[in-house]
Amino acid sequence: MTNPTPRLASALKKAGSDDPRTRLAACRTLVAHGAINTAEPVLQGLAGEEALAEDTAVLLSACRYIRRVLKEAEMTDNSGNPALSEAAERDILLGESFDDFYLLKRAEGSANLIIVFTGMAHSFGVSLALLLRILKRFDSHVIFLQDAHKQYYFNGVAGLGGTYAGTLDALRHRAAEIGASNIWCLGQSGGGYAAIQFATDLQARGVLAFVPATTLQPLQEDGTLPADGPDNDTGAALPGPLDLAVQLARAEVVPHISIVFGALSEQDSTQAKRLTHPAVERIPIEGFADHAVFAKVVADHRLDDMIRHLFASQPHDTRAGRQPNP
Repeated sequence: MTNPTPRLASALKKAGSDDPRTRLAACRTLVAHGAINTAEPVLQGLAGEEALAEDTAVLLSACRYIRRVLKEAEMTDNSGNPALSEAAERDILLGESFDDFYLLKRAEGSANLIIVFTGMAHSFGVSLALLLRILKRFDSHVIFLQDAHKQYYFNGVAGLGGTYAGTLDALRHRAAEIGASNIWCLGQSGGGYAAIQFATDLQARGVLAFVPATTLQPLQEDGTLPADGPDNDTGAALPGPLDLAVQLARAEVVPHISIVFGALSEQDSTQAKRLTHPAVERIPIEGFADHAVFAKVVADHRLDDMIRHLFASQPHDTRAGRQPNP
């Protein structure tokens, strides 16, 4: 393993701890980074710990999925196209050339583009390197975004215009430049709100959002986000009011929106159920109460099917009362 991040280096050290719970916590980090060859033996050693058995089984299941992903990612994607260029993959695996924007362009071209809005921890429930391995198996270019200011993409992305309108225009330009006529967005936690808002304004076909916020107004009220007024006409910030229920009701065409959340999480369920637009599909993960729902989806081997479902989605056109033609 080349130059592990501090968090990963710490997990590698703690995996040898005498404390079973410390080893389990270390394995969560190892699995999230795709370091399954190190994690699996530790997890197998924890299988006999009754109090940790359920969490251990979930992580071992995730390891099986990740092992398949890593094998497939070394070959070709699901459509038989060559993998992304080695240089592009090496850059993101080593954390080079990635500040708040990174484009992974398919060498053979594609009409598809996935735009990934990471959460405020600059991750997606798994490391970006592992997420790259997952997504590179599909016939699509990929753009990774992160908000360096950790303000829920309030002013867009600094490296792409530094305003909401500037980032929107830059993404349109990038999509046209690489020949991507079909756009989908992925969002996680704090990036989920932006994924839905940007997808709506980009006229994307669909969004897959994991535990997204559906209103940011409380963050304006407590001072976390600037108070930008009831509506923002300058394009500097996310369109106001910062409530997706209002924004979707205003839009004539709304992308298909799949929201994934733990059915037993009161906060995440409340956020998901606020959106009642016909374009919204709620996917509750039964029996799950944690915010880390993406890791649960990975462990349950459901992620690939969700991405295929995303690719098959069509936007909702309120003008005609029907789905637009692809």
